[in-house]
Amino acid sequence: MRWAADNPERYNELVRQGIIRYLDTILSNAGFDAPGKWSEGYAALLEVLQAEPSAHHVYDALLVLASRHILEEEADYHGGFIDQAKERFDV
Repeated sequence: MRWAADNPERYNELVRQGIIRYLDTILSNAGFDAPGKWSEGYAALLEVLQAEPSAHHVYDALLVLASRHILEEEADYHGGFIDQAKERFDV
């Protein structure tokens, strides 16, 4: 994951997007069908959880619970580079 060390801001954004996707999925499964409706609130919550030492355990739990969604965000991110290279070289 050298790319994450070279671009921590982008990796942090992918992690946040994965957690937001996870939370949207949970709410959708519970009958609240409003994907993306609370994204700004989720983003604010995640920022607070990351910054507040007394709540960091909640953030750590979300990382574990949303790991599949985070990996999907990473795959989408890297897949875009592959698609760009294919287009550039007409593969």
